[in-house]
Amino acid sequence: MNSVCDCDQKNSKSLISLSEALSQLTSKACTKVGAEYCPINKASGRVLAEDYFANYAVPPGDNSAMDGYALRFEDLTEDLIVSVTQRIPAGVLPESLSKGTCARIFTGALIPEGADTVLMQEEIILLEDGRIKLPSSIRKGANVRKKGEDLSPGSLMVAKGTRLGPAECGVLASQGVDSVAVFRPLKVAILSTGDELIEPSEPWSEGKLFNSNRYTLTSGITSLGMEIVDIGIVKDTSEITRQKLIEASRTADIIISTGGVSVGEEDHVRHSVATLGHLDLWGIAIKPGKPFAYGEVLSKPFIGLPGNPVASLVTFDLLAVPFLKLCQGRSIKPFPRYSVKAGFTRMKTIPREEFVRVQLIQNNQEQVALCSGRQGSGILSTACHADGYLIISPNTSIEEGKLYDYVPFTEFRW
Repeated sequence: MNSVCDCDQKNSKSLISLSEALSQLTSKACTKVGAEYCPINKASGRVLAEDYFANYAVPPGDNSAMDGYALRFEDLTEDLIVSVTQRIPAGVLPESLSKGTCARIFTGALIPEGADTVLMQEEIILLEDGRIKLPSSIRKGANVRKKGEDLSPGSLMVAKGTRLGPAECGVLASQGVDSVAVFRPLKVAILSTGDELIEPSEPWSEGKLFNSNRYTLTSGITSLGMEIVDIGIVKDTSEITRQKLIEASRTADIIISTGGVSVGEEDHVRHSVATLGHLDLWGIAIKPGKPFAYGEVLSKPFIGLPGNPVASLVTFDLLAVPFLKLCQGRSIKPFPRYSVKAGFTRMKTIPREEFVRVQLIQNNQEQVALCSGRQGSGILSTACHADGYLIISPNTSIEEGKLYDYVPFTEFRW
């Protein structure tokens, strides 16, 4: 018989769902940064601050998709033998094609006037007199890239809110764009709370923990193309917590803390945020990551993540990342959910939506999710061996061979 902790069941009734939390967060998010111009060769990873439209057709004219021979299909005779009257490399303006002839042509070269078809050089037979014999399988219009089939003048190339990658930079450059309007990087302040925390450079002593959350967040925020304002470790006192929150509000666009948002006597962040601004959201019905908080500190958005390393990572991925993207000026979509089969069984259920770290393997042409290890909210190493999250609905067991929703980690890293 499945069992659920009574206290967890009771607490879950006062929590809001992930979808409701996301709705609240995204409704409050807006662009927090202004625009600047950036050279196109340095624009990868930046977010466009305006729409960009095509000025020219791409390709600028009908051109060959292959090395081969250009001809007019209607001129073909029964013997399929034609003379070669010109040679057309890329970048050269061709002459009009004489009736009943063909042109030697190379990839990217303009199709001569009068031609409408290109035969691959591998498909023809070169005769001793310099003429060529064509295959009977010739198809009208083959291997011709039409003018404007990629972009036509006035068409939208790349939309405002797009984070630029290799394809977007290449498309912009294809229109002669050498600099683009982009939003400046969002500045995100991170605070790590807890008297028990020490930095990796410090000597370890009993009762102390190395501050892993700082580096998890630094890596995640940097991967989004944003800047870090590192406030450091915040000791567990109300006075110091308020001072550090004030410092963060003066130097950054967004504030993110880890730890201190639960209900313990040493958790000072919630009270300090309420004193300096307001707390709008606390407690999400997910596992791990229940003690997530959102509010404002001196008019700057504040996100409070749990102190446990995995809970911090999960809430950063699911809740902080969409909010940060919107504040950076990016357009976002809900993260996609894929159906995969579970490769393990776990009959225990919990009343919250659960995000299980799993790795995918290929098994008989199917992708199967295997549990990457112990799932405690403090066991971060299992995330290193995982590919993504298997999403388990509330009060649902995991049965081997059954389909569940899955989202890969890559959805949160760009």
